[in-house]
Amino acid sequence: MFRLTITNPSDSTSFIDYGRHFMVFGEIIHDEELPEDAVLSVYLFDSEGNTARHVKQIRKNDENVFLDLPGMTFYPKGMDDDRKQLLKFGFPELQVKDLKHPEESLRDATIKAYYNDTQYKALIVSASDMEHGAFLDDGMHYHDENGNPYDVLPEGEYTISVELKQNDHLLATASRPIRISIKEKAIICRFNPLAHKQAMVEFSRRKGLDITTDTLPGYLEPYLGTWLYHMGYLKMFRANDVAFYQKADVTFFIYLFDPDSTSYKTELPYLRTHRDIEDPEHFTYYHYDIGEAKLQKCERKGKAIRFHEDEFLYTCRIDVVRKECQENVFYLDESQVIRSITDLNDATVNFGDTIAIMNVVRPGNISKEYLILNEDNTYSIENEIDTLHYEFVLEDQKIETERKLMMKRISDYPLAESVFEAYNIFSITEEMRNKDIAISISAYDRSGNRCKGNSRFILKVR
Repeated sequence: MFRLTITNPSDSTSFIDYGRHFMVFGEIIHDEELPEDAVLSVYLFDSEGNTARHVKQIRKNDENVFLDLPGMTFYPKGMDDDRKQLLKFGFPELQVKDLKHPEESLRDATIKAYYNDTQYKALIVSASDMEHGAFLDDGMHYHDENGNPYDVLPEGEYTISVELKQNDHLLATASRPIRISIKEKAIICRFNPLAHKQAMVEFSRRKGLDITTDTLPGYLEPYLGTWLYHMGYLKMFRANDVAFYQKADVTFFIYLFDPDSTSYKTELPYLRTHRDIEDPEHFTYYHYDIGEAKLQKCERKGKAIRFHEDEFLYTCRIDVVRKECQENVFYLDESQVIRSITDLNDATVNFGDTIAIMNVVRPGNISKEYLILNEDNTYSIENEIDTLHYEFVLEDQKIETERKLMMKRISDYPLAESVFEAYNIFSITEEMRNKDIAISISAYDRSGNRCKGNSRFILKVR
């Protein structure tokens, strides 16, 4: 007895986003030996029953994978250096017929499948370059078995069909309907630390936002069990990723926007290049009111609040911290925090305290001349908000200082930096004693231009 399942696209995936490739994964279940010469085929049929795409693998455990493609990124040195685990894991995007002559079949999309005794994986290609309807070139320029490039798969209803045969004898089959459509609502957010991920899943469910968790083509899953982001052929991954945001109403959750993340280096600049990200009808921005999903030294849990239409900078809280606390570094265990002040209408500190002011800003439009598309489908961002200007007004005295907009969170391991947040450290000095200090914060870009948004509050010093 042989049986096939389809696990990717997952049951929770209601449709495939128009303009991107997708993966078909599943299990091979059997109680007798799987023949070495079994043939795995994956078909995509349109609503009229015509074959829109087909993929075939004629060998079990086929390790003809071209891993020397420029632009591939792997795990750090010491983790699967000889790639044997990867070959057993399967990476059908780079399957070839003959490793001695990979160039002859690397772009043939009809052979991009892999199977072993327990599972199968296959790539279904839409358009592979912008000329034929892709939103970004995937770097491969896939074609059919006759060398013809694919046009983008149209919107509509389709059926995925998987077959396992031996000598034309059908061993097992599985099928499921799928739809190709343009997303109406999307979210851009990060998924760590755990408390933030849990908050994002719940936030998205409540707002009716789609979070795609299925594997995107070009992405190398954590096959060794260690969750390290962004491994594989990333140009393809990024080309497929931007399909989520073409016409969708987009929600940004500003938290942990790592400067090396796809969110910052591809998704945001792509949207800045093609759409008006300050349009309140189609783009909304959220953050935590206290800057975190939760704080241990505060009874309040973080609440997701929306930036107002004309609001670009928000002060979340003031922490009284230990004197050794570092500029723009926040330990999630709060080992550097003495107490947190989350109500800025009643912000009182003492002379001699060291404080950290935690701010979050939302990104704005940037002139397209500052957004340069790179070969790997990331963008170089030549100008960006990156400085906060502080004014402390003490009666007839004004103290001005500038600080970098950047925040690093540290847990058991560094969680990378955050471009649009800051954790700026200040000493409460003798001249501030027994005064109410009017604090004003504004943002500037790398060129020294003042950006939209500011924050004001009163800090009482005792």
